[in-house]
Amino acid sequence: MVPMDMDSETLSVALRLQSGDLDELKDQKGKGREGDASHSRLAVELYQIELATREQFLSDLVLSRSIAQAVGSDAELIQGLASEEQQAAHDRGIAMAIDAGTCAAEPPVQDDATAPTTPDSAVLERLAAMNDYAAVNPDSLMSDATPDEAESSAWAATRSTHPRPPCPPQPERETFDKCDSCQDMFRTDSLAHCSCSHNYCRECLAALFQSSLADEGRFPPRCCRQEIPANPQYLPPQLIGQFRAKQLEYGCKDRTYCHGPTCSTFVPPQFVRGDVAICVKCSRRTCVKCKGPVHDRECPDDIEAREVLRVAAENGWQRCHSCGRLVELLQGCNHMTCSCRAEFCYVCGRQWKTCACDVWDEARLMAQANDRVDRNAQARQPVNAQARAVMLERARHDILENHECDHERWKSRPGPEECDHCGQLLPIFIYECRQCEMLACRACRRHRL
Repeated sequence: MVPMDMDSETLSVALRLQSGDLDELKDQKGKGREGDASHSRLAVELYQIELATREQFLSDLVLSRSIAQAVGSDAELIQGLASEEQQAAHDRGIAMAIDAGTCAAEPPVQDDATAPTTPDSAVLERLAAMNDYAAVNPDSLMSDATPDEAESSAWAATRSTHPRPPCPPQPERETFDKCDSCQDMFRTDSLAHCSCSHNYCRECLAALFQSSLADEGRFPPRCCRQEIPANPQYLPPQLIGQFRAKQLEYGCKDRTYCHGPTCSTFVPPQFVRGDVAICVKCSRRTCVKCKGPVHDRECPDDIEAREVLRVAAENGWQRCHSCGRLVELLQGCNHMTCSCRAEFCYVCGRQWKTCACDVWDEARLMAQANDRVDRNAQARQPVNAQARAVMLERARHDILENHECDHERWKSRPGPEECDHCGQLLPIFIYECRQCEMLACRACRRHRL
């Protein structure tokens, strides 16, 4: 949709600049096999086709407006010339009748094929309605006669044979809505509308997509657990290309990254040949098994990786069975959800609900119960040991009952408080789940949980 509040020249320049950016992205070459289709390149080509379509639409729109304005400005002149020609033909007919001695007879009727052509009022109104020109000078464009000039009989006959169609509907007044992120007001048609009824301006939506590229726990971007589509109407083409690339990366279970410490670029599956992955950025060759430099024989023993695993075993850290990440559980149950969306048991590391391990560790359970009691407003006042023991038992029972909470109902809680997910300190207020009493900032509540 072409924005009508921008002049044609500015809009044309913007389209050409975007097209130039796409050409630069398209010229970037990887080292993939000939015939392999890159997802990011396909996205660039599709958006390039859309830009070309919009440029053609803009050119057609400028031409149609020019035609409508020309017809509208010349309508009165054409009507006047046609009236003079019709009057001359009428006088000539009377003169011929007098010369023939039939003065009382009607003058000869003019053939429709030789009648002067005049702009039809219906045609003018249709042109004005289609090209938004009616608002410029509707009286001179739409009226059949002016107050200072009487309407000719020929024009009246033409108008009677073509009844005037109903006036085109008046354009609706512009409406404005609030961006639910920055709280500023924007035109309704310029906001991205999510399926959960929240609205985002272009700048906030781009920031949301940009942050999801660096945090897999927030990818794909979502609001109220509903995924937000990457709409090119609201996002720049370069960001959409980065999003498509991350979509390919996060969708790969056994990922391989360039072993170069200053590169670490993800190697797509299209650039993996056997056990060798070729970096698309620096052309380094990486072993897909040990993730180190390519070697001729078996993978060498990685001393650093073995040391990290030793420290993890000493501290009781667990490793995700899907992506291999090391995870440390500070509080909560043994049901772990990795940032790659894999679910596993923190005790044995197996896929969740495929083992007989306990759901809770008693020490972690009591630590979480103490934290909940300590941040309770009533417990901040001095209490005796018996009252605190009652509060601890109540908190322990609530945690056991609600540890699989869906977090559907929230309330605001005055700050300062720290988000249980990202650790951000909120000085004014924070959101608290009414069921499990978990604390979350607005970003984690909408885009992570």
